Amino acid sequence: MSARVAYYAGHHGRGHVTRAAAVLAHVRAQATLFSSAEPPALAPGVAFVRLPADDPRDAADRPAAGPLHYAPVGHPGLRQRMARMAAWAAEGPGVLVADVSAEVAVLGRLLSLPVVAVRQHGARWDDGHLLAYRLATCLLAPYPASLAEPDAPAWVCAKTDYTGGFSRFDGRERPAEVDRQSVVVMGGGGAEGPGSAAAWTMADLAAAARATPDWRWRVLGASAPSGGPSNLEGLGWRDDPFPELARAGVVVTHGGHNSVMEAAAAGRPLVAVPAPRPFDEQLHKARALDRVGAAVAVDEWPRPADWPGVLARAGALDPARLAALADGSGARRAAAVLDRLAEAASEA
Repeated sequence: MSARVAYYAGHHGRGHVTRAAAVLAHVRAQATLFSSAEPPALAPGVAFVRLPADDPRDAADRPAAGPLHYAPVGHPGLRQRMARMAAWAAEGPGVLVADVSAEVAVLGRLLSLPVVAVRQHGARWDDGHLLAYRLATCLLAPYPASLAEPDAPAWVCAKTDYTGGFSRFDGRERPAEVDRQSVVVMGGGGAEGPGSAAAWTMADLAAAARATPDWRWRVLGASAPSGGPSNLEGLGWRDDPFPELARAGVVVTHGGHNSVMEAAAAGRPLVAVPAPRPFDEQLHKARALDRVGAAVAVDEWPRPADWPGVLARAGALDPARLAALADGSGARRAAAVLDRLAEAASEA
């Protein structure tokens, strides 16, 4: 039987499917991506199965504390999602990646599959996460061990493969010249997922620009507001924002995994402004980056008067510390873990 990998990618935001595409591009086994999200371009040979939506139908379906994060009774979408993954498992041995879902990890284990649970930052020592971690054959952390949660149980760390960070920009050549008085803002202006909120607004950006007249603020994915300061420019949507990031004096982004690792690939000083997310994921990641000297982290959007100092602190960082978190081989290391498990499962 051929080695096979099924990768479940959550549909809140773009981070999970983007990460899945990066890893599956290097997997040798037959690979299938399962998700409700629209996937980015996938490597040739990677199959995609769109899962039915399982959005809450009413207040009774909202996630609640307990051994499972989200498993409402009587939800047809949830039932069909699980059935499609079970049908894949019925075709033969393979490995199932849960990125991220405690319920999918449990499903995979009950289907007699080796399960790889992807770890994320945040306060994830609740019953649901710990159940998934215990049932998993191994855990995959798409970041280096230096960013691990300080309070992670020893058995969780021992079970984890720390691959280092990776992004769609791995291997890109950085420009020789940078604009040291420019701030490039990426992401954070919109919410992703239930209970989420934006990290900042255009009004916040305008106030920050007014407070730092010696800096040019350039915003990816948005247009500058009418009546805004002259040093605030909206760059609109860019399919490839890497050139803007790599020439920035300072990059400002939220604490989402992909945004942080894209900034790392660009190799420029970073200010991380976490947006509210379940389990305080972005807050924990931002603080971890600050702890290792890879970014300036703030718990919330700074007051206008604080921005000159924040930018000065960021400009004094050694960009190599952030760049070192994503050395260009993280996705290959993650793929190697999946191939090893898939090959072992096919020979069992």
